[in-house]
Amino acid sequence: MYEEEQFQTVYNEFISLANSLAEDVDVLMIAAVMSTIGMSLYRTSLSEEEYNKMVRAMYELKGEIKRLDQKEMLH
Repeated sequence: MYEEEQFQTVYNEFISLANSLAEDVDVLMIAAVMSTIGMSLYRTSLSEEEYNKMVRAMYELKGEIKRLDQKEMLH
């Protein structure tokens, strides 16, 4: 669906921003804002049916989410 290189570039930008914000803000607040924005983007871009499928898929795959290692997130 997405080019791996482009995906990695965007991912790295978000990690960099999160690390920068984490110097002054609780990481849970950062996660809440990023999650809310992500869900809003899905809600805006997908039909109701596609959105519901996405939410179900996220729930079903929750066990596969990996922790960030120290090189990625320092706080």
